[in-house]
Amino acid sequence: MFDSKRGMSPLIATILLIAFAVSIGAVIMSYGNLYDEVDDVDKVDLEVFCKDVDLEVYDIGGESQICKTTTGEKDLVTFILINKGSKDIDGLQMLVSLKGAVSSVQVLELSSSSVGSGSFIERQISIDNKGKTLVQLQFISIVSDGSETKKCFSTPITEIKDC
Repeated sequence: MFDSKRGMSPLIATILLIAFAVSIGAVIMSYGNLYDEVDDVDKVDLEVFCKDVDLEVYDIGGESQICKTTTGEKDLVTFILINKGSKDIDGLQMLVSLKGAVSSVQVLELSSSSVGSGSFIERQISIDNKGKTLVQLQFISIVSDGSETKKCFSTPITEIKDC
């Protein structure tokens, strides 16, 4: 019954399998590129969204109004921030970097921290440093624009003088 039929040559079968594998790989790679393009668009959208958010540490006579007092395993950070941007800030978070034998990062939510355009906010925040050194602070502005809420990061502050 099957004696008169010939099978496919092993060489042709190998070429067909390789072609099939390459085509499947190309399809998968094209889907990966689509996701990467979406991330790039989101990044550009965030930059455009945040360009009108300008939260800075207030300067008096060229002196930055942020300082710390260390007592045991607590740092008390005192600061004045001003919103120089055209968008109102609905809330603030503070990204705290601590350095020790093992470095750590904390994100602190600042309660009742809305700052209107052209307004300022003055705070004292207690940070549990667990015996580590405070090396950097970064403020994160939470801004709503209609239906979406986004986080805009300020420039990190590495020079924090003692009060």
